[in-house]
Parts: sequence; C-alpha cells; structure tokens
Amino acid sequence: MDLYRAGLFRLAGFGGAALFLRSGIMSAGAPPLVLDVGLLTPDDYVWFRRLPMTQGLSGALSRFFFSCASDMAPELTVASLDDPLSGLEVRVSASTDSGVGLEVHVRGDNADGIGFTTSRVALIRAADEVRVLEAAVADDIRPTPPLDW
Repeated sequence: MDLYRAGLFRLAGFGGAALFLRSGIMSAGAPPLVLDVGLLTPDDYVWFRRLPMTQGLSGALSRFFFSCASDMAPELTVASLDDPLSGLEVRVSASTDSGVGLEVHVRGDNADGIGFTTSRVALIRAADEVRVLEAAVADDIRPTPPLDW
C-alpha cells in the first residue's frame, strides 16, 4: 500500500492573518482530492474540512497569486478565483507597491471569510508552493515511503 503525504500550504498575511490549505485523497467513487481550508485572524480560526476539490485548482491558484504579485493594480485587472466544488473564492480587494489585499471566502452551510494584506514577495513564493496541493496525483511525484515506527 502506498502512502501519500498531504499537501500543506500557508499564505501568511500582515497582522497575524493567514490562509491554510491542505489536500488529501478521497475514497473511491468521489473526486480524487479533498481540500481543508483554514482561515486565521488574530481573533478567530476556522477550519472547513474535506471539501471536494476541482482538479487543477493548485495551478489556478498559482496563476492567480503570480498575477496578483506582478500586476501593479491587481484589484482592477485580476479576476477572482472561484472553485465551485469546494466553495473557495479568493479575490483582490486593494494593492500598494509592496502589498496586496485579499479576501478569502468559503461558501456553503457554515460560510465564512477573511480579508488580509500580504506582501508581493509572499505571493510570488505562494505561486510556487501552492502546487503541492495536487502533488499526490501528479505523474512526476512518487509515493511517500511508509513510516518507520
């Protein structure tokens, strides 16, 4: 039996806010990946667990983060990212020369969202790192060896 390591991703914002994403493998007969979404603010922390994830979401997030970091007015030019399966929506609210304001929402029964500002440097790193979410099903990624206890 092959074991796969969950894809873990974090995008930190100023003032203690952050977005956490963790992917996992779903059982047979369902979309191959599920997504856990964590929304952190200085006052609250909410997890949305085992949301079905659209295939290619990590690539879409990567392009979104890169566009936010490289465009001088992403609030005007970068379209919001919306995953209909998980209910995850990310959009740009504002920007400065060094930072970008993001709004992250999860739709559904217990809908919630946060807004935070992060640096353009963090978004460039995020554009590369977010691809780990679909590493478990990528052709070029090998299974993680079993744990030695």
